[in-house]
Amino acid sequence: MLAALRYSLHREPIITWSLLIGGAGLVLPVVVPPVRNMLGFGEQPAKRPPVTAKTLIEASRAQNSSAA
Repeated sequence: MLAALRYSLHREPIITWSLLIGGAGLVLPVVVPPVRNMLGFGEQPAKRPPVTAKTLIEASRAQNSSAA
């Protein structure tokens, strides 16, 4: 197995690395959630952003109407 990997890395490095990175992409969704839960990051709710697009638009309109 290792000999085949070394051979393919020497002969076709782009294809080999593409397959390795693609394989990691398939494995990460299975591995990351349990690790996050184990570290205590899985159950926290998302924080609301301090500034939303709606408040920015309202502030911009208020500024434009007072300048006119």
